Amino acid sequence: MLKDKTKHQRSKAQEDRVASQTGGKKTPGSGNKFYAKGDVKTKHILVECKTTKNDSYSLKKDDFERLMDQALSKALDPVFQVDMPNLSLAIVPWANFMTMLGDFELVMNQQKRIEDLEKSLKILIHELFKQEKIEHTDEAFELLHKKLNSGDIPEIDLKL
Repeated sequence: MLKDKTKHQRSKAQEDRVASQTGGKKTPGSGNKFYAKGDVKTKHILVECKTTKNDSYSLKKDDFERLMDQALSKALDPVFQVDMPNLSLAIVPWANFMTMLGDFELVMNQQKRIEDLEKSLKILIHELFKQEKIEHTDEAFELLHKKLNSGDIPEIDLKL
């Protein structure tokens, strides 16, 4: 029969995982030094890790405010990371979440713009094939490159 891991073993494994997943470094002494707080630190965040075998975890306002103070003193964003059985959570201030949501939407909009540009490029290449009677993709790209550099782009209705 396998022996359950001790709390210390679970905490160490959690900190190792969080450091690996975030590209961060574990804090010496698991944050118990006056000069190095938190459990994991990256270029952008300070993470406090907590683990429990229970199905609930009670986060105290003072604990989160302490993490916020420690993070902000180093110009980092605070993340309180809690592991429970079959559940891993990251708790962040609401303002940080809204910033992340805005960043996510910006990335999604950029992705949509890239997809639209890819469609336009495919249409342009297709039209070049027809207009220039090109049979090979390399020739089309070479011609497209020349036309782009010369500013001689054919008028094409790019319906998206």
